Amino acid sequence: MFFYEYIKKIEFYNSFYLLLFFLNFNQPLYSQPVNQSTLPVNNLSKFTGNWMSSNPPGQYITFYQTNNGQIIYSSATLQAEIKISDGDNGSNIKIMGSGFNCYYYNGFVSNKEMIWDLRKGDNVCPPSANFKKVDTSNEIVENPTQAHEYYFNAKLYEIKGDYGNARKNYNQFFKFSLNYIDPYLRYQLFLKVQEGSDGAREIFNEMYYRNKNYIIEYARILLLSPNDRLLALKDFSKRNPDFGPVWYAISQEYSLEKKGTQTLGDKQEELAALNLFLNLNKQGKFVKYFLDQSLAATWIEDAERRIKILNSLNEAVTNQITLSTTPSAGAMVAVNISEEVREIYYKLPGGNFQSTGYSNYFQNGIRVPNNFFQINCTTYNLGGSGPSCYSLNFQIEIMYKDMSNNSRGPFKVNYNFREQIKQFCKTLPKIGSIQEQSMMLQQFGCNI
Repeated sequence: MFFYEYIKKIEFYNSFYLLLFFLNFNQPLYSQPVNQSTLPVNNLSKFTGNWMSSNPPGQYITFYQTNNGQIIYSSATLQAEIKISDGDNGSNIKIMGSGFNCYYYNGFVSNKEMIWDLRKGDNVCPPSANFKKVDTSNEIVENPTQAHEYYFNAKLYEIKGDYGNARKNYNQFFKFSLNYIDPYLRYQLFLKVQEGSDGAREIFNEMYYRNKNYIIEYARILLLSPNDRLLALKDFSKRNPDFGPVWYAISQEYSLEKKGTQTLGDKQEELAALNLFLNLNKQGKFVKYFLDQSLAATWIEDAERRIKILNSLNEAVTNQITLSTTPSAGAMVAVNISEEVREIYYKLPGGNFQSTGYSNYFQNGIRVPNNFFQINCTTYNLGGSGPSCYSLNFQIEIMYKDMSNNSRGPFKVNYNFREQIKQFCKTLPKIGSIQEQSMMLQQFGCNI
């Protein structure tokens, strides 16, 4: 009898505490599937922002909206789209990624707190947790202890113009040695305003001297002068080839925005770096370096935009150099290059590279090179010296210096005089009588 009464008391207290638990939440932790009409897709926007797991503590996630309206769940280990579920296993939210689906019941305790209960999913799915929203107010966190609290305070002090306390909180945040780059990038902008570029560079040199962390090294490189920066980024990329952000930075160094005027070589380097960057992003080796993963999303969108433009290079590279011939007392060969150049060199079989020389014209203060050279040979009706031009069938090598004064080539181009003349004859205007046109075609050897 005593044991029966004891069990009854335990059941009563369990029921009482369970009731208190549910009264603390707007929605129960476990519930029946939510009808889609009660939680329309546009309600997903209330997830947007930064959240920190409070139970268990530590996990940091960001929800952000893309240009096409998708809501993205992004953490250090996972990036996926979030949608309303079909109610599978009592869920109302689904996280969708490449080859996986995670089903959760989600309930908002308030605008600043929510619960996620995993109902179904693979090992990749984040576990159940309670989350509190970060950066949801304009109130300084008193007595901060966590990294995200120091970072939040630093940004808020910065906005309020209290730069001394902003710097103190930034420095406290950096003591956690977290491998996120965006706080360092924001701190750089802060320092440039307060100390100037030289002052910011000096401070980051000191930070790296105290802590030779590769994230700090990368941030430090970004403060170097353009020429030194590119060399340092390339060296860093050799030692850290799987660090996604470095390839985005390298692509920027070759971009039109940074260069002002791009050579074909610059475009090829930019394209190669962007391809590496996007491939590493697909492997999860980019977004994990960001606290504010909406910033990471803007980098990805920018890379995808630029790569669409640069992919047209494949055709441009194939047709980078072409030759055309005008018959004369020999063969006058024009070199057609798909970008502006400083100087052109050519090499015939058995010879050495020779410059085509320069014209008497200047463009933007730079003397314009000749884009033609002469091959000594004999043409029909036009004379010349040496062997018959019609026997010429070999490769000509072309080199040039681009507008950045970088040597390009050598490029081997097939040259067949007969085929060249056929193309030339197609360009002749049809002027005069049929007899006069026939004489002109005969003069240039078009009927041979």
